[in-house]
Amino acid sequence: MPYSMRVLAICIAIAAPASAGEPAWKYVADDAFRPVPRSVPLSDTRPDDLREDVAYRGKQRKYAQVRYGSEDSRRVTVVIDLASADDWDLYVDADRHRVIEARDKIAGSGRQRTARLDVEITRGLALRHEPRTVLWRLGTGQKSISLATVGYVAGHVQLAGKRIAARRVDGDANGFFADAADRLWLDLNGDGQWDPISEQFPLLPVLTLGKERYSVRGDALGTKLAIEPLTAEGRIRLRLARLGRDATVARLHVMLVAEDGAAFTITSVDRPVVVPAGKYALGAVSLSLEHGGAPVHFVFSRTGLDSSVRWHDLRKDQELVLDPIGTLRFDLEIDKEGLKPRAGTTIQVQPQLFTQDGLLINSCAHGDAELASRYGQGRGASVTLCDARHKVLDTQTSGFA
Repeated sequence: MPYSMRVLAICIAIAAPASAGEPAWKYVADDAFRPVPRSVPLSDTRPDDLREDVAYRGKQRKYAQVRYGSEDSRRVTVVIDLASADDWDLYVDADRHRVIEARDKIAGSGRQRTARLDVEITRGLALRHEPRTVLWRLGTGQKSISLATVGYVAGHVQLAGKRIAARRVDGDANGFFADAADRLWLDLNGDGQWDPISEQFPLLPVLTLGKERYSVRGDALGTKLAIEPLTAEGRIRLRLARLGRDATVARLHVMLVAEDGAAFTITSVDRPVVVPAGKYALGAVSLSLEHGGAPVHFVFSRTGLDSSVRWHDLRKDQELVLDPIGTLRFDLEIDKEGLKPRAGTTIQVQPQLFTQDGLLINSCAHGDAELASRYGQGRGASVTLCDARHKVLDTQTSGFA
């Protein structure tokens, strides 16, 4: 019984047409704003599933793998070919097909290289790509490499009756523009100078300018942004009601999506966050727990927005308590042909673990999260097929995409 498991997940990023008369928001790959780097450790060990069809000129290689896009996007393999302490080549598997070829070499010299790398968005079995430019920098001692999204998404917003130029910068090098670390720039005085003190803001759902408070509504891909006077607000508090007695939260990253596609993240536990009143759904959850040993890491994501989505209605002045995990639900999806099996046929079975709100697990790892992500050292699942007498007919195991 071959076991097929393709994890379905999505980082909610719904595009919408620009407002009437306004040009569309666009990604601009220039260095007007300093790129914000994310460091990834390098290893001497080559990933087991990586093929290298290239003649390296150096004598030593170092490897890393990164996800650039959705939490379950395909890993991008990076190879550093060291010719000497100051001479190295960079290869990036930008198309994510697990093969390093001569065409993957990034031109350049010195400590830095710059090249295109698309952000990958998963939507069920479909993949969507949007162009980005990424800056790579080899760390001191050649123990790590950092990546950063070059540039910003540019557009305009209506603010207090004025048309204001705006920029959104990727603050955690994942190719998106609605995370807690991302930054919002507003040219409030219209001089085009982008003052880092008075015109740079954290990308939060509620923005305070002077004595006025505004609702900030933007999607993760950066295709739209609206800043409107805040007429009604509430508070959202994240609480893990079923957390084990001896377990502690090491990290929590929850993306919420509104009905209009606006997205924002919450990273605090049991601390109220002020947001505009409205309806919200959980889009993605990344959770790390410590329980008397090495931490365990989980990632859950939504497969899409449909009639089954559970919307949470936040009313004016209300505090809404959300459990991002809740009661877990385990399902087995069997293809229709497998419901009436015939001798000699193959049955396709897909185990599915859902949160209470219907988010599907797409990774689980124990120990060092970076190592698990780089080399696929995560937890897996086993499926055993038995007959009516409990005789084992077949067993298969699988990890995550």
